[in-house]
Amino acid sequence: MYHIHHGQKMSKKRSKDDADDTEVCYVVTYEEWNHGLPTETQHAVVGVFRTKEAAAAAMGEYKGTGWGAMNSVTKEDREEFGSTDNRDNPPENGLLFSLFAEGTSEGDFIRFHIEKFPLLDCAVEADAKKKAKHEEEEEEEEHRAEVHFTAWGTT
Repeated sequence: MYHIHHGQKMSKKRSKDDADDTEVCYVVTYEEWNHGLPTETQHAVVGVFRTKEAAAAAMGEYKGTGWGAMNSVTKEDREEFGSTDNRDNPPENGLLFSLFAEGTSEGDFIRFHIEKFPLLDCAVEADAKKKAKHEEEEEEEEHRAEVHFTAWGTT
């Protein structure tokens, strides 16, 4: 998208509408209810990832569950207890993986969720401050020009 600034030539600058995948991140969270654990419930952030594919791969290696890493859970266990595995086609937001379907294993469950978020950093904040300062300077310049014109016209 092209932007024209007062007194400047046309320049190619990124706008908010020019978003791409590098401006988002995916957060994977984990929750487990296990009647055999001292606290019964566990919650954790597995990590923040640039792509949903990286998030899905890392989720399988996460060892903080009562069952260890989900990559080590056998196909037979997944079939016996019921599971949902969306790692091959991860959603933007939603369930990435679950083990223990409702009605199995005394209500225990393990779930990994994925959520897409905008990736904000210092550069975004700095750009906003620069824009605000630039607008303030333009307003001051316009005010000085009006004052000068008025003063010039009255003498």
